[in-house]
Amino acid sequence: TSLLETDSQLVLPTLVLQHTPLVAQAVFFGAVLSAVMSCSSATLLAPSVAFSENVVRGFFPAMGDHQFLRVMRISIVCFALIVLGFALHSSASIFKMVENAYKVTLAGAFVPLFFGAFWKRASAQGALAAIGGGLGAWILVELLIGEASPVPPQLIGLAVSMLGMVAGSLLPLRTIDAGRYPIGSDEGLYADESPAHTVELAAFAIACFPVSNAEWRLFIAAGGYDDERWWQGDAAQRWRRGEGTADGPKQQLRANRHWLGERPQRIAELLREGRVHSQQAEWWEDLVRMPDAEFEDLLAEWYPAGRQTQPEFWDDPAYNDASQPVVGVCWHEARAYCAWLSAQTGQLWRLPSEAEWEAAARGREGRRYAWGDEFDASRCNSFESHVRGTTPIGVFPDGDTPEGVVDLCGNVWEWTSSAYESYPYAPDARREGADSDARRVVRGGSWGGDRVNARCASRFGFIPGLRNDFLGLRLVCVSPILKR
Repeated sequence: TSLLETDSQLVLPTLVLQHTPLVAQAVFFGAVLSAVMSCSSATLLAPSVAFSENVVRGFFPAMGDHQFLRVMRISIVCFALIVLGFALHSSASIFKMVENAYKVTLAGAFVPLFFGAFWKRASAQGALAAIGGGLGAWILVELLIGEASPVPPQLIGLAVSMLGMVAGSLLPLRTIDAGRYPIGSDEGLYADESPAHTVELAAFAIACFPVSNAEWRLFIAAGGYDDERWWQGDAAQRWRRGEGTADGPKQQLRANRHWLGERPQRIAELLREGRVHSQQAEWWEDLVRMPDAEFEDLLAEWYPAGRQTQPEFWDDPAYNDASQPVVGVCWHEARAYCAWLSAQTGQLWRLPSEAEWEAAARGREGRRYAWGDEFDASRCNSFESHVRGTTPIGVFPDGDTPEGVVDLCGNVWEWTSSAYESYPYAPDARREGADSDARRVVRGGSWGGDRVNARCASRFGFIPGLRNDFLGLRLVCVSPILKR
């Protein structure tokens, strides 16, 4: 009875010492020693390895095996000192210490582990929010309310951790850390993708989703096509006034017809390779055989000149659902939307450079597709998916990047800020200057493009005035600015 009142941990060892033979005592204390060593191992090794692998390596991705082993050894010593200091200065029993350890796990580690394994939208951003929110809420309730809390503090921490995971993972932006990223390809599929090289990038935040019709509708309602403040540069102002709005689509179709007409068997090759369907092949064959004068008359009918006040396919029910990505916007329209959104939010929004776009899609490991190295038609809306049009944003969750960026491969080509120049990439005025009629790089492939176009390294250069049913945009946010 006295032991129960003074130190309940000694009850069982005392009973064993006083009432069992020596052999039983040896077995009992051997088991206790084994349990203590096992707990010590779990207490020291698990957090040390997790800290070294998931935190330190994130800041030093090029760290070799020997360096990693050294970091892990140092981490074990540091954690051992922390645990020792806590044990020496705590009046809690061993049972209470173990109970508190499980509270930490429940409030800070359970949700990231569970959601990471079973929820496809879980992201590193959500995990950080879950850990910080869960531990913070648990500690706050323990300090302010303690045992008087009607709900155990660790369960409050668990609930906040879940909210943090969901909110963090569903935020519309994903941060891409500063550092060196691989771009380009030496596969030999297209000459403009080589040479493969790395680029140094500052940190930026990229939108999880391409801009939707619902978002673009706000730009139209706010008078975005009428307010010249958002149309930056002479070329953009001319386009807004209706000067040469039909030139871009006409030039692109002329270029495509010329390329196919140079070697007419190309159409049959594309059909045989499954890169166009039979109706597309017949359509192109008709255009190639058509006399030039008749072709020009057709262009004038399809693309009348004049001022534009909405995207090209805004009234087409195949493309205008609120949840679909906006299409039929040219490069000038995309930049005007960025300028307008920046003024509304007080943050600097712009188109990504092609290097930023590829870094977000490939990551530091240089994935071939947003999700990995092997193509899978069930992961994106490409020609192989047979959808033959845009899909609502996010209906291919298996195609997300590990960071949670959606639809980077397929659905719509996305405008970038970069002029279409040969590699290696350099962020100079010639490539990133805005006020020019240079072709602009588009990335990501589309519903009409095949698996080759859907690769992260694939790049094409389109005329800035082109508006087509496979052209959309995605934004990056780089820093706060003052509201105008």
